[in-house]
Amino acid sequence: MTTSGLITLHVTASAPPPPPPTAGSVTTIGLNTRQSLDPNANAYQNANYPLDASWIFPLNLSGWLHLTDYCGAVFCPGYGAQGSYMQYGAAGHSAGGPCIWVRFDVATRLWSLVGKALPTDSLQNFFLNGQPILSGNPPATRFDPVWGDWNGGSTDWPLAQRQPGFNPPEGSHTRASFAYRPPSKAGNVNGQILISWQPTGANGGTGLLGGFYFDLDTGLWHRTANLRPYPSSLELVYVVNHDIAMGVVMEGSHWADAVHVLDCPTMTWRIVNVNPYPVAPNTFYALYDSVQFICGGLFVVVNCSQTAGANPPVEFWAMPISQILAGTGMHWTKLNVTASSWPYVTCTDYNPALSLVSRVPWVQYSDGNFYAHARAYAPHTLWKLAPPAGNDVTRLTDVWTITTQTMIGDPIAAANFDYSRTQYCAALDAFLWTGEGPTGVIQVIKPT
Repeated sequence: MTTSGLITLHVTASAPPPPPPTAGSVTTIGLNTRQSLDPNANAYQNANYPLDASWIFPLNLSGWLHLTDYCGAVFCPGYGAQGSYMQYGAAGHSAGGPCIWVRFDVATRLWSLVGKALPTDSLQNFFLNGQPILSGNPPATRFDPVWGDWNGGSTDWPLAQRQPGFNPPEGSHTRASFAYRPPSKAGNVNGQILISWQPTGANGGTGLLGGFYFDLDTGLWHRTANLRPYPSSLELVYVVNHDIAMGVVMEGSHWADAVHVLDCPTMTWRIVNVNPYPVAPNTFYALYDSVQFICGGLFVVVNCSQTAGANPPVEFWAMPISQILAGTGMHWTKLNVTASSWPYVTCTDYNPALSLVSRVPWVQYSDGNFYAHARAYAPHTLWKLAPPAGNDVTRLTDVWTITTQTMIGDPIAAANFDYSRTQYCAALDAFLWTGEGPTGVIQVIKPT
């Protein structure tokens, strides 16, 4: 066990860093799994030990097995010798887990817990001294129903459970709502993680407006200077040369109405309304697992068809970041994209009759292109999206091209959703990927 400030890391061993990956390959790495970190079986993490923690529910729908349900990831290149791949406790609705970070350290190839879990109940029921009260919401002394964060120093926590100064947000449905702010902008050693998710729970859990950032030096959460403008999950993207994070609502047909912007130096949210914007009959939605990225000076949003058998199954829309910063002249442009084949994953849990299209990741690589995979639907295929040469003006008008690469090595691990779990690691010059379950492997995907 090592301690730095308020961050406590539990690891089992050290190991040499992974070897450089082979171009065109998928390689499974990692010396342990997230399952091995179960805080319920850990007296340091579980104040009720050897009894179950508060996040273990009567119907056995929750706990560590559901840690990564609906959970995305963020890569923190400044945290550790080769960077760290981070996830936060998630699940939601009838399942939940503790509010705690799990970290994969690339250099050691080990998962570990970051900090100590606050014994919350993921908004399922309220627990008092370890005993469930099967109806009612958490009291305001423990949980803020507007911001959506827990007060670790509340005096009505049992003494052994209190963590003064530790005020974690409820983590249910974290999805793709993470962004990393580097140390050069955060003014610290390891950087910050920005978040904008919408928790859910058996008590509803909706309508929460909190925006937060996590300090990787101190292990403490901080609220942004103001509430988020709209109570829904955003997929955040960070723009380093402007020191802002931004995103659009990641569910439904109103993705194009507005862009939400976090000014990081002041940690202030604002909303930039877009008018006119694409309107019905628009059959391409942001569905659950949206994807947004930056290319040059463009903010790009990828939407999925809600029509069975549609060709193409996705659309790419873009807007100059300069328009968003100015707050005037905002206009979405549909990009001209051609493909030898399209990567997509059908989403039957949203509408089984239509098998609607879900998100695949598009993540920028060191060659300037963007890459995607379709998980187990095409476990040996990688798609490359090549922007047109030139500047932002030509990118808005000229043809973007999608081609495929056949990968060698392990099959890409299965998952229902991606939720930003495909992340670029500069130290390996490759992508990191893991599926949903805590027993799943972590993989390195290296384009040719």
